[in-house]
Amino acid sequence: KNSLINKQTKLLCQGELKNTRGQKLHVFLFEEILLFTRIATRNDVKCYQLTNYPIPIELLLIEDLEDGCKIQELNTGSFSRTLSGTKQARNVFRCSTIENNSSDGRITSITLQARDVYDKQQWIQAFKNVKNIVEITKNSILK
Repeated sequence: KNSLINKQTKLLCQGELKNTRGQKLHVFLFEEILLFTRIATRNDVKCYQLTNYPIPIELLLIEDLEDGCKIQELNTGSFSRTLSGTKQARNVFRCSTIENNSSDGRITSITLQARDVYDKQQWIQAFKNVKNIVEITKNSILK
């Protein structure tokens, strides 16, 4: 159990996105964290399994990638075959963060693909909104 997850009260956006390996992720954007999960079945019950640690919003950077861009971190899977073939990347954006426990300021990132341009814009707008909320909250605490 993660205490940061347990204290979340506002779900701002959720949905299915694909990573660069073509894996479906169910992503949850809360007011303070971003969660990446996958659906797992245990005893015939579907549940969400974390794929990595929650990312604090204040450490999150979002980059809206243009359709047709080249993605460097490709491995295998349908998404990479699509990008390496004649079709180009569409509806993708990158989530990056400076690692909490990294003294050298190492940045990790994941590139995600939305189903369509509308879905992508919903995510981008949700990220902008939550980043604004975090900035307003941080500024009011500092006053």
